[in-house]
Formats: sequence, structure tokens, C-alpha cells
Amino acid sequence: MSGNIWIAAGVVCGAFALFAIPYGFHLKSKHKPLKTEPTTVASVSLESHDKEEKARMNRFYVDQLIAGHLTAYDLLASIATIEFVTDVRTVNMRKTVFAISYEDFTFSLDFDDGVIFLQRCQQLVKHRIEAKNPSEKLKLRIVYEPNRMGLLVGDNVLFQRLLEITDEAEKNRFLLSQYDMVRFSAIYPPNSMLEWVRKENLVPSQEYDSYSSLVDAVSSSLASLESKIMNSNMYAAFWDKNSGKTSMISPKREPEIHPTLLGLIQDECLLKSLEVSHEGSAGAGKLDFYIGGYVRNAGIRGICVEVKHAHSEKLKQGLTSQLPAYMKAKGADFGIYLVLWFKGKNHDKPRSYVDIHTMEDQLHMLRNKLGYGRVIRILTLDLSGQLAPSINNS
Repeated sequence: MSGNIWIAAGVVCGAFALFAIPYGFHLKSKHKPLKTEPTTVASVSLESHDKEEKARMNRFYVDQLIAGHLTAYDLLASIATIEFVTDVRTVNMRKTVFAISYEDFTFSLDFDDGVIFLQRCQQLVKHRIEAKNPSEKLKLRIVYEPNRMGLLVGDNVLFQRLLEITDEAEKNRFLLSQYDMVRFSAIYPPNSMLEWVRKENLVPSQEYDSYSSLVDAVSSSLASLESKIMNSNMYAAFWDKNSGKTSMISPKREPEIHPTLLGLIQDECLLKSLEVSHEGSAGAGKLDFYIGGYVRNAGIRGICVEVKHAHSEKLKQGLTSQLPAYMKAKGADFGIYLVLWFKGKNHDKPRSYVDIHTMEDQLHMLRNKLGYGRVIRILTLDLSGQLAPSINNS
């Protein structure tokens, strides 16, 4: 991709923040009231049969195109944004990029002969690409909320148009006008879907048939952290009460947080035959986590994980220098940059980013500019949530 196109792609990222939709993936499902009805023996039998049929249809698939960057946990979110780069040749193929189905809930992205199909339950967005050069890069951005879903396809024509627009307000209006958008009555994943994903994620593994399968397993384990923290309301584990200041709290230091993160994924990693090394030497300093597993015909392979506070002065350096250096030293082909976000009512840093979405956009642009888009996933944990009264008031 040319330098100009990457510059334009960066502009696209920043302008999309107008949607007020997270760049990362956050589980925000609403609970529905349970319906109770009288049943007979016959109706119970039919209901059991229907459940068995639906269970057989439950599935999750993600293509190698975005392997490691998208997990079933990500697709459970009611509000999220998915973004990745592909090319015209790939869109002209017949390919499923991702698909998840559970009972009556479905969500998928497919390519077929130059047409992109984005479907969430019965709602469909369809886009035919205009670009003809097989090697031309395309930037896809999918946004969805409970009652709307949109697709933006960035090609050379769109990027060039952006370069010609100098007024920021006009540029933003132009970008928003390029979305294929559909609105509908609110759709939420079933509440039981999270438990199904958790169970699937805990299926024991002895070995992995490919490195991509290993990457998916590690990504799923780390992507599950936010829902575990939220559902257990264990935000307090990541904060310290400042000595002598009864009403002040501050984020714990990174090394003090590592054992908590390790404890949250350790059992899952054990079941999936993943070995976690904490702060092992990587020849280029101290790596936060190295997670390895046995890959068939390849032996032990691993993924490097670097953890960094969003308010750290070395936030960008960790992404551009530290993690790539660790990956090179360990011979790892994939890395995960785990960013801890604390900014909110209890903490006012980082001041350089208005919100979590702005930070994520900037980090993604930086990663892509350096050519790490396929080999590094940026994953953010929002730890700014409600704290237990014992921390706030004790």
C-alpha cells in the first residue's frame, strides 16, 4: 500500500469516531425476561428435540484472513466495530470471513464474486465493490449497535477523495455518507450464548493442527478477560487505595496486575494445553507473558503478550519497539498488545486521548503504518468500571 493510501486510511479511522461506537469489542448484552408457560409431556419432548437440533447448528468460524484478531467473544458484543484490510482479489473469491450461529441468532460476513454480504439475523447489508485491480487494497469497517448495522469499504477512489477534502467537517460528512447502513428493531445475542462460548472455549486440547489455531485459542482466552472482570465486578483488584488519602485511588502498577491476569486465564490455559511463562527473558528485555502450545508437525510454538497501561509514557514504544523485539527474540510470529484503560471518574489519564476509542484508533493506525496489521492484535481492557464500595469508602 502506498504512503498516501495509508495516510488516507488514518483519516478514515479518525473520522469514524463520529459513530460513537467502540473500536474494540465490548460485551453489552441486555437481559430479557424469561417467559413461563404451562407444559405437557408431549410439549416437553418436542422442546427437548428442538434444543438438540439447535445445539447441532451452533457454530463459530473465522477465516485465516482475520485469524487471531476476531474471536467468538468479540462477536457477542451488542455494540462494536470490526476493521481489517483485504484486497480486491480476495473479495472476488467465494469466502466466509466469519460466521457465528447460536439457536436463532446469526452473524456473518461473506465475499462472493465481488459482493460483500454482512448479515445479522435477518438483517442484510450488501455491497458490490467497484475496484477492478486484483491487488488493490480495500479497508473494511463494520459497525453495529442493537438497532443498526453499517459497512464502509475504503478503496483508492475513496482515499483519493479524502485527500482532496481539506475541511474536516466536510470530510466527516463525506465519510458518513459512504456507509451502507440498515436500521431495524433491536437485536441482542441470547443470554445463554455467553455460557455456550465459554464452554466451547474450555474444550480440552492436547495439540493444535496449525499455528493459526493456537493463535485463536490464545486470543480467545485474553478476549474473555473483560467479560470475566465485568460479570464478577472485580474491578477493585486492579486499583490501589492511596496511603493517607481516604478518598483517593489509583491504578495498580503493571507488575502488580500481572498475577491477577494470570490467575484469570490459568485454568483455561491448563485445559487447552497452553503453557504461560510470566516475565520470561526474551533477549530484548523482560516479556510480560509468553503463551505456548504444541502445534502438529511444528512442535512448541508461542505468542508474545505485552501488557501496558494506556497512561504509560511508553504506550506507543511498547507497540512499535518492545513487542516486535520480543517477538523476534522468541521467534514468535504473532503478538498481542494488551492495553489497560483506567480513565474515568476515578482517574484522569491519559490526557492525550479523549476516550478509549480515540486511543484505539491511533494505535491501530500506528500498527498498520509499520506493517504489523496481520501479526499484532491490539486488545484493550476497560478497567474504569464501577468499583466495590470497600475500595471507594473504606
